[in-house]
Amino acid sequence: MSMKAAGSRARFDAHGEVMAKFQRFGGAMLTPVLFFIFSGIVVAITSVLTNPILIGSIASEGTV
Repeated sequence: MSMKAAGSRARFDAHGEVMAKFQRFGGAMLTPVLFFIFSGIVVAITSVLTNPILIGSIASEGTV
């Protein structure tokens, strides 16, 4: 094998290692991102359900 081929193989191996690290990081970030999305949806629904203009008198103070 020539030196040029060995050098390109080493670069390819390094590229694969970097990609593997990015994929691992991406997998680790999946759960927190889904948690933030779920939390945002819950806050939005709560905001809508406590707005007397949208829901009516059932959302007014003291009607729990």
